[in-house]
Amino acid sequence: MVHLKEFNSLRDAVNEVMDASVEAADRKRRNVEARMVFSKILVDKGHSKSMVGRYLNKSHCIVVHYCNQFKDLVLYDKGLKVKYEAVVEIYHENYDPVYNMTRSDMKEMIFKQRRELKDFENEVSEQDKVIKELSRDEDVGYDRLEKLHNLIREKVPVGKEDILYNRINIFLNGLYS
Repeated sequence: MVHLKEFNSLRDAVNEVMDASVEAADRKRRNVEARMVFSKILVDKGHSKSMVGRYLNKSHCIVVHYCNQFKDLVLYDKGLKVKYEAVVEIYHENYDPVYNMTRSDMKEMIFKQRRELKDFENEVSEQDKVIKELSRDEDVGYDRLEKLHNLIREKVPVGKEDILYNRINIFLNGLYS
């Protein structure tokens, strides 16, 4: 089975949190609820009901029933909801989808990431050039207006920047008219 590692990882999480056995064939409530949680998580993730059923040695109809019953049961059984959320959290922390990738999928992903990294490095290099050019330009102009910047920072109260901007704009427009 292609997703065996993923299913086993989830099975272990469910068994641990719910103190039950997903693979038990009995009808004890805790084991049935464990199978419900197991089925719900995998079906929500996109696995087929048939595949989940095969893993549990059950029919896909049972998996459909588990998912439907879980929706109703979780509304009234807050303990089950808490356990479900704990299983989901553990499962998402511990499971890495790389385990299910084929060799060709991994190669494809690595080559894609190499291309993306190369593109990113080129972009960073271009941005470094732009930053150096801009900082060179700013250094020349900044010295010329440094006294004006300091005066504005010292004298303009917070919140009055728009008023000052408008007055300076009017003044400068009058200088060059």
